[in-house]
Amino acid sequence: MHTPTELIGASLKWKPTATGWRLFDGQRRFGDVVPDKKYPGMWRCVLSGGRLSDMANLSWALNAVLEAATRELIYEAATTPRIAQ
Repeated sequence: MHTPTELIGASLKWKPTATGWRLFDGQRRFGDVVPDKKYPGMWRCVLSGGRLSDMANLSWALNAVLEAATRELIYEAATTPRIAQ
């Protein structure tokens, strides 16, 4: 049997958008990765308020969004009260 922390992030899925990639957990959206407008082959993560991260290759940009989503899910799992059955 898996512990809750082993399953965190298990349902995260990347889906293509018109210009880049978007990370989902079911219907919940976690983040976007978009191509850099000036440098071909470079990507940026969309941050809060529409700001863009520093440039990175696609693998690093996808990983940055994935890591942020995983941290958020772990935090939520740790701070959500459990209901006794």
